[in-house]
Amino acid sequence: MRYETKKLSKMVDELSTYCLERNVHKIKIELTNQPDRFLIELYAEGVKMTASELQNLKNILSSHREVEMEEYFWSLAGEGHQSEELGLVASMTDSAEIDLSETNLSIKLVRLKK
Repeated sequence: MRYETKKLSKMVDELSTYCLERNVHKIKIELTNQPDRFLIELYAEGVKMTASELQNLKNILSSHREVEMEEYFWSLAGEGHQSEELGLVASMTDSAEIDLSETNLSIKLVRLKK
């Protein structure tokens, strides 16, 4: 469970870093431990994103979980370039929902318990 906790912490860290680099006004993150999954919900106000940036974020976070990659690279989160970091988050995520309404960004990630 210790590594699972660290992985979740890194995922939350990378999402908050992504938002802070965009000078958002407010970030709310909720992490829920459900019987079969972990749910990470992020809400950020004051996000300035182009349609292209939003699509890129969706493309990165919507890739499939890669358990093999996750086991080797999760500890590297926070050490590289931004797109690589979000790619690592995606490799630890089973599903993602991303929505931008005006300047409010909503991200919902699901990580199934194995």
